[in-house]
Amino acid sequence: MDRKPFQHRDKAFLLLDGLLVGALSGGVAVFYRYILGIMEDWRHLLFEWTSMRGLVFLIAAAVLSAIIVIRLLKWAPLSGGSGIPQVQGEILGIFRMSAFPVAVSKIIGGSLATLIGLALGREGPSIQIGAAMGKIFSKGVQRDKTKEKLLITAGAAAGLSAAFSAPLAGVLFSVEEIHKNTSKAMIAVTLTASIVADYIAAYVFKLTPVFSFTITELLPLKYYGHIIALGAITAVVGVLFCKGIVLGQRFYQRLPIPVHFRMIFVFLTAVLIGHFLPDILGGGHHVIENLESNPEAVQYIALLLAGRFLFTCFSFGSGVQGGIFLPILVIGGIVGILYHRFILSLGLIPDYYLANMIVLSMTAILTAVVRAPILSIILVLEMNGNLNQMLGLCMASSVAYFVSEFLKEKPIYETLLQRMIEKGPEGEEATYESTIFETIVPHGSKLENKRIKDIGLPENCLLIEIKRGGELYIPKGKMVLQGGDEIAILTTDYDVYTLRESLREYLAVDQY
Repeated sequence: MDRKPFQHRDKAFLLLDGLLVGALSGGVAVFYRYILGIMEDWRHLLFEWTSMRGLVFLIAAAVLSAIIVIRLLKWAPLSGGSGIPQVQGEILGIFRMSAFPVAVSKIIGGSLATLIGLALGREGPSIQIGAAMGKIFSKGVQRDKTKEKLLITAGAAAGLSAAFSAPLAGVLFSVEEIHKNTSKAMIAVTLTASIVADYIAAYVFKLTPVFSFTITELLPLKYYGHIIALGAITAVVGVLFCKGIVLGQRFYQRLPIPVHFRMIFVFLTAVLIGHFLPDILGGGHHVIENLESNPEAVQYIALLLAGRFLFTCFSFGSGVQGGIFLPILVIGGIVGILYHRFILSLGLIPDYYLANMIVLSMTAILTAVVRAPILSIILVLEMNGNLNQMLGLCMASSVAYFVSEFLKEKPIYETLLQRMIEKGPEGEEATYESTIFETIVPHGSKLENKRIKDIGLPENCLLIEIKRGGELYIPKGKMVLQGGDEIAILTTDYDVYTLRESLREYLAVDQY
C-alpha cells in the first residue's frame, strides 16, 4: 500500500502536536476554572448583601447576565449546554463548530452563569473549550482532517484533565465517550495532552482536585452488601436524572413567555433560590465537602437532594453554557450521604464510613448517567487518590450499569446528541474533506469472520488497511476479518456519522 494512515515520522510530529495542544487547551481550560473560582467568591459576596440596594443590584446583574448569554448563544449557537455532545458531533462530522467564537462564548457565558448561581458544572464546557483550542491549533498548523480530529480529541481530554486534575480520566473519556473506539495514535496523543494539562493545573496554577475529602478506613468485605444496595438506588436516581434533563429542556421550550425573556426568568429564579437555599446554587462541590465534615439533619439533606436535582435540570434546560458532569457527582454524593445516615440509624455501619459511601455513590451515578464504567471508576479514584477502594468502586459501577441497562435508559450524552441532530446542525457546514476512520474488530462481534466484500460499507467509504499481529495487509474482497484486527476506512468528514451508524449492525458489543 502506498499510503499508511500514520507513518513513524507522522507519529513523532503527532506526539509533539499533542504536547502543544495539551499546553494550549489545558492552559485555557485551567484559566476558565480559575475564573469560575473567582465568580463563585463574588456570588457569595453578592448574596450576602441583604439590603434593598444589594437586592436591586443582584437583580440587575442577573438580567444583564441573561441578556449577554442570549447574545453569546446567537453569536455561537454550538456553545450552549454542556459541550460534550457538540464535540461528539464534531468528531462524527455532524457539526462544525466555529472554534474561537465557541471558546469565547463558553468562557464568558459559563462565568456569568456561575456568578448568578445556576446549578451547572464546568467540566463539559472545559472539554468543549479544550476541543476548540485543539481545532484552532490544527487549523493554524494546517493538519489534515484525520489529524485534526485527533487533536480535537486531545484538546477535549486536556480540558477534562484540567477541570478535574485527572489525566487518566481524560484519556478514558476520549475512548468511552467521544470515539467509543480506540487506536494507538489516539491513546498516545490524548495521554500526552492530558498529562501536560494536569501539570499546568497542579504546578502552574496550584489547583487541587475538585473534591478533597479523604478515606481513612477501608470498607470491610462484610459491608459489601451495602454497595449492591447503594449502587442500585443510585442508578435509579441516575435514570431519573436523565429523564429530568430532557424534561427540563422541554419545559424551557414551552414556557408561555417570549423566547428572550425565558433566559431572564431562569437567571432571576437563581436569585430567588439563592436567598432561601443558597446551597442549591452553583456546581456544588463545596456542598459535599461541607456535608462530609459537618453533618446536617436528614430532612435538610433530602431537601438539598431534591432541590439540586430539580434546579440542575431546570438550569441545563435553558441551554446556558454549563455542564452536568459535576452536578451528577454532587447528586450522587448526596444520595450516598443519605444512605449512610439511614443504615447508621439502624446500627448497620459505623459513622466513619461516610466518605466511602460518598465515593461509591459518585461512581455509581456517573456510570448510570454516562454509561462509561471505566471512566467513572478512574475519575473517582484520581480525585480521591485511594487505590484500596478499587474493588468497591468496580462493584458499585457494575451494579449501576446493570440497573440502568435493565431500565433501558440511554446514556445522557447520546440522548442530548440525538436531540441536537433532530434540531438540525448548527455552525459551519460539514465538508467532504477526506478523513480516516480507525477502529478494532471486537472479538465475538458480527464483523469477526466476515469477508470484506460482504460488509457493505456506505457510499464514500473504503477499507484501505488492515493491521493484524503487527503486519499490514492490503484489503481484498475475499479476505476474512478476525477479532483484534485494526482497520482503517477512508471516508469523508460528512460521512463519518453514517459510517459509524452502519457499523452498529455488525457489532455484538456496544462499541458505537
